[in-house]
Amino acid sequence: MPLYGTLWKANNWFATHSVYNSGSLLQMVLFLSILLTIHGFFSTYSTNTKEATDFIDQHPEILENLSGNMSNEEAIMALAIVAPEISQYSTAIDKIQIRSLSISYILYGQGNFSIGYFQMKPSFAKTIETIVSNHEELRLQYPQLILDTQDETDKMTQREQRHTRLKRLASLDWQCQYLAAFISIVKKRTENMSFDSDLDRLRYWATLYNGGINLPETQVRALQGRRQFPYFGIKKFNYADVVTEFYQYLTGQ
Repeated sequence: MPLYGTLWKANNWFATHSVYNSGSLLQMVLFLSILLTIHGFFSTYSTNTKEATDFIDQHPEILENLSGNMSNEEAIMALAIVAPEISQYSTAIDKIQIRSLSISYILYGQGNFSIGYFQMKPSFAKTIETIVSNHEELRLQYPQLILDTQDETDKMTQREQRHTRLKRLASLDWQCQYLAAFISIVKKRTENMSFDSDLDRLRYWATLYNGGINLPETQVRALQGRRQFPYFGIKKFNYADVVTEFYQYLTGQ
């Protein structure tokens, strides 16, 4: 059951039992805390979670790099958005995928595999590059991301672009740059949208990261009700719910 579904059921339970009164608020808080411990991603995949939080603690430069392009709060949101992917990262599998699929991708543009700690796909990186290159403000903010330059003296072939893109995605520093650009893009695209809270905005951005940056709002909201993560895990969670847990960890909530 997704996190918010669990809270809704808990609320209904209290509403229909005599213990739910002004004098039992502490009981309700304790009960909800137990529910979160039982049903949460952190407790279900505790080993993966610890690997992710250890990695985050060992790499403070991630937040530092992100903060160069956004507020500290947005940097924490960005890190929370990719934290579930960090929890699923495997160095061995990553190397196997790159070795087995990179040639096909470089030569023919085929294969859409995930790379690096943030599990970014080449198609995701290319989409970010395209959006940045077609937006004047973003082009000035992230000129280093643009591979398809119009400068004939520095122009790359499609194969050279794909090769460079793969090399970038194997670097944590470059993944941070793509992540920063992603946040800048979704921030602009959602600035006129109405959200119930900052957490609701975070969940929306997280779904765009996981499901596709160009998804329409109706599809984003639909995905927020599905449990599909982790992809190879037995028990599935909604990606935005998992991001929420990591965000609460990062902010000490």
